[in-house]
Amino acid sequence: MLGLEFNATLIAQIVDILVFIIIVAGILTMILKALNFKKNIYNKIEAIDSELREIKSMLKEKDYLP
Repeated sequence: MLGLEFNATLIAQIVDILVFIIIVAGILTMILKALNFKKNIYNKIEAIDSELREIKSMLKEKDYLP
C-alpha cells in the first residue's frame, strides 16, 4: 500500500509541475505579446510622423504653408 501512495504522490507532483510550467509559459507569452504590441505601436507612430513631415514639406513647396 505504501508503494501505491508514493506513486500517487509522485503523479500529483508531476501534474503540479506541468500546471506550473503551463502557467509560466502563458505568462511569458502574454508579456512577449505585450512588448511586441508596444513595438508595433511605436513603429506605426514613427511611420505616421514621417508621412506628416513629407506632407508638410510638399505643402511648403506649393506655398500652402508659411
